[in-house]
Amino acid sequence: MILLGWVWPPVLLGLVVWMFVQAHEHLRSRTRVWLLFPVLGVPALAALGGVHGAILIEDESDAAVASRAILDAVESVRTGAPLADS
Repeated sequence: MILLGWVWPPVLLGLVVWMFVQAHEHLRSRTRVWLLFPVLGVPALAALGGVHGAILIEDESDAAVASRAILDAVESVRTGAPLADS
């Protein structure tokens, strides 16, 4: 599931860029600027938010591993037992 968090944002952003280019080439009215471009901005922001969320999930999993290692080290000092390699 974590892999999908890294896959869908670039795909969505690529789709938004493609739609932006197609709209720029084929639509000539002011409607393009007033309506379509703000609508295309919503999925672009969602894609950027998806990348940000995937980065946060990665950071949280790294932080969990690091905090577990610290807790193991503190426990080994407290009990006098050797630190287990994991």
